[in-house]
Amino acid sequence: ATMKTYWRLQSTSICLFPLAVVSMAQTPKEKLEEQWSSLTRMDLYFFLPLCAASYALLTTAFVIALEMTSLANAFILSNLASLVIILGKLILGIQILLLEGTGAVIGLSGAVVCALAPPAVTAETTRRMLGTLASNQEQLGDAIAFLASLGTAMYLILAKKLRYKMDLFLFMFILFSLASAFLLCYMTMTGEEIQLSTDPNVGIFGWMNIVPDRLPLELYMAIVCNIVGTTGYIAVMKYFDPVVITMVMLTEPVIATLLGILAGVEAMPVGQIIVGNAFVILGSIIVISSESKKTESIDATKALKTVEDSSAAAVLRSPKIQTSHKSTTVTAEESPTKVIWKPS
Repeated sequence: ATMKTYWRLQSTSICLFPLAVVSMAQTPKEKLEEQWSSLTRMDLYFFLPLCAASYALLTTAFVIALEMTSLANAFILSNLASLVIILGKLILGIQILLLEGTGAVIGLSGAVVCALAPPAVTAETTRRMLGTLASNQEQLGDAIAFLASLGTAMYLILAKKLRYKMDLFLFMFILFSLASAFLLCYMTMTGEEIQLSTDPNVGIFGWMNIVPDRLPLELYMAIVCNIVGTTGYIAVMKYFDPVVITMVMLTEPVIATLLGILAGVEAMPVGQIIVGNAFVILGSIIVISSESKKTESIDATKALKTVEDSSAAAVLRSPKIQTSHKSTTVTAEESPTKVIWKPS
């Protein structure tokens, strides 16, 4: 499972490289220099690698958890990023809007309802969901699934911080490149069989085999899921808070189900799943609507000082100013282009 995750990260990085080159080539040199100068050493050598490591964690922890715990537990515990972000804001003393917190709880409640719906799977899985096969391994799987939520929260927070300072495609290329490198290190340290080859099972370039479940599938995952999907999330972070992005992520299974029904490849879900999906959509709408209630405080001192200095300079250069040496009082007409000095 981890090898396939690595293939997905590596293939996305390769596909992003030409996009990053073209994007930078089309960006004015002055803007590139401005972006580069805004990056601090902490951004380059700590926050950027940490962001990539967090992304590698969220993509890997879920697939590992699936092998150790039930699907329901893995899904629920790996989708708590919105609550993690809200809890982090509370700890840091950042204001949380009532709608924001309420929407997050409602959306996650819907996800829980969906995950706990009766599955059409084997009796073994059902018994696991009822807790009859609870074990230390399953508890460890639950903990690993929760790590995916922590990774998601950290990744989105850092991505929002760094996104303003870098070209979008350059940022995503570096992100996926570093994430794939971190995952490769993890696979090496855990003793997973790896070959520097195109072996379809253990080769680090195994996804390049021209068979239906390798190259075509990986290109689809890289272009549609990662370049369009993941990059789209990062692009809209210019306008939305990370908690909004996490709520939108919860709607992905809902949309996938609807598309599957329309395409005739998915059966109509049971009533419990329909109710859960409705809660997910409602919670997401509430969280997104809460963004319109937020205000942002900025320090406009420098901007006002610049405007005042510019206005004063314009007045001094204006040929329409009339002066008198006997003047003791000054009045100004409310005109942006005319100032008259009236003697007393």
